[in-house]
Formats: sequence, C-alpha cells, structure tokens
Amino acid sequence: ISEILAIQGAGNYAEIKLAGGDTVLDDRPLKALLALLPTSFVRVHRSHIVNLDEVSELRSLGAGKYELVLSRGQCCPLSRTQVQAVRERLATATRQ
Repeated sequence: ISEILAIQGAGNYAEIKLAGGDTVLDDRPLKALLALLPTSFVRVHRSHIVNLDEVSELRSLGAGKYELVLSRGQCCPLSRTQVQAVRERLATATRQ
C-alpha cells in the first residue's frame, strides 16, 4: 500500500500506479478498492483515486478545471465537486 501513488479506472479494471513507475492491473472496480485502502486514499474524480500523502500540489488550470500533481511528477484530474474537500484534507495533513 505504501507504494501506491494513484489508481485509475480502466473499464471493468483498475490501473494501480506504483512509486517505482510500474502499473499493476486489478480486476476490481474503484469503489471496491477504495473500501480496502486507508483514509489517506481519496476518490478525487470519477475515474481516479489518489494517495493524498503523495500530493505535492493542487493546480488550477482555469475554466473550473483542476489537477493534482503527485510527488513523482504525475498529474491526476480533480473533479470540481471534490476541490474543497481535497483542499481541507491537504491543509489538515500539512498541520499534523
């Protein structure tokens, strides 16, 4: 679990992106995987789960679009409906 940066939905599968650059394919949907992961993992988009411990930046792209930049330089879209909740979680994490 400590190696997981993000998980992206891929049809009936999920692509688990690891810190070493590898991607592992899993046959479970995102909802099932999210239930197994610790609270540092958040669904930030309908097709993306991110480990908030790996987020280095929340970036506004303009026109109401956002993305998260992970510590390894990977980018992940952030749903407009999740922006406030993710900002609060990131602020809480930096204070601890």
